[in-house]
Amino acid sequence: SLAVESARAAGHAVVAMVRDRQSAAALRLRALGAKLCVADLKNAKQLDTAVRGITTVIVTATAPLSRREGDSLEAVDGLGLQTLITACIQNGVRHVVLVSFSRGIDADTPLSRFKRAAERRLESSAMEYTILLPSYFPEKFMTPLVGFDVNAKRVRIYGDGTRPISYVATSDVAHLAALCACEPVGRGASMGALGRIYPNGDLELALTIRTFAVAAGQIHLWVGGGIVWDSDPAAEVEESLVKARPLLEAIGAPLEVAVA
Repeated sequence: SLAVESARAAGHAVVAMVRDRQSAAALRLRALGAKLCVADLKNAKQLDTAVRGITTVIVTATAPLSRREGDSLEAVDGLGLQTLITACIQNGVRHVVLVSFSRGIDADTPLSRFKRAAERRLESSAMEYTILLPSYFPEKFMTPLVGFDVNAKRVRIYGDGTRPISYVATSDVAHLAALCACEPVGRGASMGALGRIYPNGDLELALTIRTFAVAAGQIHLWVGGGIVWDSDPAAEVEESLVKARPLLEAIGAPLEVAVA
């Protein structure tokens, strides 16, 4: 519902896939202005109908958030995600935004294997795709269920207590998913290293921190900065503009921005 709220706030039409039109969650989605579509990740025919005519799909579903009978990791995060991706491909969906989880969480579990398989499927498809890799959600992990009982003043520390853990708010990830869904091209792989590896072991690499994406006759560029607790908003905006200016000037499209 948070992703729907963000997309609706931006003025976009939203179709929300639900399993029960009368559930509390479905009623909240309808109140936000979303059109409801009844479908289950375990039903290929329903998924085919649900994505028909849709240009962008945001995928947030996962079995650990469900308590329904039959909602196993294999049925939802495994076969279910693969079936949904197949339906998107067959129905000409342009862009899929998948909310997975950080690759820095390196535990070899059924959930991680299913999520990584879905990521690879998107990466090998011809669709535009954006894969979000958030860390732990405090709303889920900072609860008594996993040892964070604030009211009782008890906290369980996992491991030896020396490894920092990063958290990200569910609402922030939902907002980002909605923003990505509204972009004309998928983020795909937005940074990494590009270059040569020679037979003798030498490397010649360049970091692709800022890259152009060309789609449908248009050139797209993303820039940004690292936000910390004492960041100055105006300075962060200017840093982004400094990064963008030389690239845009190189293609004959100088940047003209007025910052209030």
